[in-house]
Amino acid sequence: MARKSEDARRRFAANVDRLRRQHGYSSEQLAERSRIGSEELGAILRCEVDTPVEAVYRLAGALGVPPGDLHEGVAWIPDGEGGGEFRIDEPGGD
Repeated sequence: MARKSEDARRRFAANVDRLRRQHGYSSEQLAERSRIGSEELGAILRCEVDTPVEAVYRLAGALGVPPGDLHEGVAWIPDGEGGGEFRIDEPGGD
């Protein structure tokens, strides 16, 4: 499960980076727009940390997208017993 969690962080970071580039923002500009420190943003984009909920909303707002867009391709599949696992879809694949 740790691997899937890491994959989910990686997919989240890829979504943020893709949207950042689409808007033409540098990482520094995104950090400023989202009011997230550049070191914290860097750690998020390098998948070194779990992204706090507040940062998800700040990033979404700075990028002008719904927060769910940052989680595109990541799903949690419950196992019916209080647990579950991540499902990670490849970009552009369904």
